[in-house]
Amino acid sequence: MTEVKVNFYLKRNEEKADGTVPVLGRIRIGKSMVQFSAKVSVPVSLWDTNSGRALGKSKAAISINASLDKICVAIHSACKDLLVKKENVSAGEVKSAFYYYWNKLFMCSFLMSIYIPAYFCQNSQLFIRISKFILYFYAEFKHVNSLPMIQ
Repeated sequence: MTEVKVNFYLKRNEEKADGTVPVLGRIRIGKSMVQFSAKVSVPVSLWDTNSGRALGKSKAAISINASLDKICVAIHSACKDLLVKKENVSAGEVKSAFYYYWNKLFMCSFLMSIYIPAYFCQNSQLFIRISKFILYFYAEFKHVNSLPMIQ
């Protein structure tokens, strides 16, 4: 298995009205390569082409770099999960697994935004239904065969 490399670069020809440009990513594994949108925009003045990261200690730069770091971790996690199942993986397979993982992660955070207010409301039946749904979704996300469900 060859090394997984993740690089980020700017799509400079698509500058938005606010002066930012979208960040694109590239996954390389051996001779296979795919590109993807990082769903992050950055001011051109903050971008360092050599490092593929935002420069400086401003809140914007820190936030952008944190988002890019999360993407890198998710891509490497997706690759690691795939390598458990098969010996060789392509960049395209890792990209697909990454998008699947990222969408599930987004859904979990969305469900938690519903779960927390339901906890504080007076309707216990609503809270129990939401709890069961979240536990089921978590089990699916983590590929857990059995979780103790609320009766």
